[in-house]
Amino acid sequence: MLMITGENNRDFKFDNKVEVVGQINGKVVVLNGGSLSVRGQINNGLVIKEGAEVFLHGQVNGDVINEGGTLYVLGYINGRLFRERGITNIYKDAFIKEM
Repeated sequence: MLMITGENNRDFKFDNKVEVVGQINGKVVVLNGGSLSVRGQINNGLVIKEGAEVFLHGQVNGDVINEGGTLYVLGYINGRLFRERGITNIYKDAFIKEM
């Protein structure tokens, strides 16, 4: 598993297993086969493609778009959540600014 720590100022695309415990200042796209665990912060949005999986325990500042993957929201979305396709699970303690 790849672990992202510290402050990262660029966009990312993942098709493998990744954990973010730091901060990403860029757009993140999780591709088919990718699994992302967010315990840190993503600034500039998150896109979940078909066949991808995301566990959001931390925070996303920007829009989150589920285009066919599986999304578990346990943390914070300071933006809009778009559930276009796939499965989106929102837990009771999660915070979403706009749906």
